[in-house]
Amino acid sequence: MKLTGAKELQRKLNTLSEEVRGQKLETAARAGAMLIENDAKRRAPYRTGTLRRSIHSEVSERTADSVSLAIGTNVEYAARIEFGFSGVDELGRRYNQPPMPYLRPAMDENIGRARREVVQAWKDVMRGVTI
Repeated sequence: MKLTGAKELQRKLNTLSEEVRGQKLETAARAGAMLIENDAKRRAPYRTGTLRRSIHSEVSERTADSVSLAIGTNVEYAARIEFGFSGVDELGRRYNQPPMPYLRPAMDENIGRARREVVQAWKDVMRGVTI
């Protein structure tokens, strides 16, 4: 991979505070995460819509030079849907539920597009920075 304009980019980055750099990087990362998040919502089985509405991304770590986003859900039965479940749950209900993956396929099938989206969003964000 060849990066053109690296010196100009570095000059622009040096004009920004660490906090602002981190914010701009997060903005770009969220653009890529949104592709995966939206596809996971589309793939998630629908009964009441709770699972789909709960899928979101959140920052797990951010510095001036990197950001990590986690995409997932806090719905208690989400893992059972994704991976399946056979057995008795804590309420005594018996399940033999096959897996219905929605999150992993969304990640696997969109990771390339998400990376390209992050790069484009980063370029757009940095275009507004003057030196």
